Amino acid sequence: MLPPVYLKDKEAIIVTRVDGVLLRKVLPALIVLTIIFLAAPYTYAAAGIDTTSYRLLLDGSAIITVVVTPPSNEDVIAVPLEKGYVDGSVVAFSKEGVPLIVNTSDGMAYVDVYNTTELVIITYEAVLGNVSDEGIIKVQINPLSKAVVYLPQDTALISASGNPDISAENDTILLVYASGGNYTIELFMIPPVTTTSGITTPPISSTPPPGGGEDWTFRGLLIGGIMAVVFAAALLLYRRKKVGKDVELEMLEGLDDRDLAIIRALKDREMSLSDISRALGLNKSVVWRRVKRLTQLGYLEKKVVKGKTIYTLTGKGREVLGRS
Repeated sequence: MLPPVYLKDKEAIIVTRVDGVLLRKVLPALIVLTIIFLAAPYTYAAAGIDTTSYRLLLDGSAIITVVVTPPSNEDVIAVPLEKGYVDGSVVAFSKEGVPLIVNTSDGMAYVDVYNTTELVIITYEAVLGNVSDEGIIKVQINPLSKAVVYLPQDTALISASGNPDISAENDTILLVYASGGNYTIELFMIPPVTTTSGITTPPISSTPPPGGGEDWTFRGLLIGGIMAVVFAAALLLYRRKKVGKDVELEMLEGLDDRDLAIIRALKDREMSLSDISRALGLNKSVVWRRVKRLTQLGYLEKKVVKGKTIYTLTGKGREVLGRS
């Protein structure tokens, strides 16, 4: 028979009789100590959000940036995300721009801030609303503290709940909310102005009017003026086409090797940010910034399928493949 073991001071008391019927184990303190030991390396706390900015896009989504001051003596901070956040788009940086480890679960972003006492910046994409057939963009935001909303260009503000302050910055309309809340914003997309280059000239009779030579001279001057306008319009149209080609070539020359690598990776299939990052071996934050730029320039198209954002080449992007 093995001797019984007695451990004191909140540790386990184990009495075991191998040959007998009695088998008693009292281990609550040991279990508690084990849990504390396993949890000791990392602790997390809800972080205080300083400000949140929303850059609204024409499809009802937004690029969201959250600035957080992490509490002291914490290894991981928890930051709530908007309900429509796009999985795989969440990235975090320190104030100096150093990437931080971030994981998402159940609408929360858990950021590793070990040995980081400066501000933490979290950026991600979220689907906040939708666009109606009439071109009405309706989004809903839920900031926890002060928030700034940047409206997209070529839109007009219809309504905004919460009575925000409205201002302008570099031709962009800003809505500033002093505190957190649940706010609804409605915008109207302004249709682009279409112009035509065709100029119709009135019919001209070759018969002199009965009024005499002075009327005919006036008619000749009018004809000459109309012909001059037609010639000037044709010349302007030609120059605009030429300038457009030059601008397109200039944009193409501005793409570097990583931009072209992303375009080539999307040649045969649609991919998410994570797929592109793995395929090219690039940091996800680098891929996100470049994909965003290529989308704004019209080389890529963004789609949201079942809450997941994927990217595909546009016709303009496929033209680059033929030229590069």
